[in-house]
Amino acid sequence: MKLTTENTESTETATPETDNFILTNAEFGPTDYQWRVHSRRLETERDKFKKKQRENSKGINRLVKLNETILEELIACRQEREQEKAKARWISTDLALPDDDATVLIHMADGEVWTGFLDAGTWRYVSGDSIEAEVLHWRPFPEPPEVAK
Repeated sequence: MKLTTENTESTETATPETDNFILTNAEFGPTDYQWRVHSRRLETERDKFKKKQRENSKGINRLVKLNETILEELIACRQEREQEKAKARWISTDLALPDDDATVLIHMADGEVWTGFLDAGTWRYVSGDSIEAEVLHWRPFPEPPEVAK
């Protein structure tokens, strides 16, 4: 049987091993064997494409999770830094007062800075003497540095 190749004007004798193009029967079109070969080729290409899609999807999902993790860590770090800044700020005595007997740094109207505490509404130095000057601001002591053991 004489078979022709698509996209070719010449008539050639084709074999089933030919895989560059679909062979067609001059009178009836492609043979069943040729359709099966072509179908398998298409399925293989489709499977390769789907595998690449899955791999890309997994990679994208990993990147999204990594970005979310990094963002969460950055937010936590920023919150921690803001808390540290808040601890380091001077607090006006008009806005808030420390807990009674909590030793804090105090800033007085004459510009001096001392350590002291509030005792039932009276500011005192750590020695227990009452403070005569007006206390304008206070702040808690910073955390001590970590020492490697």
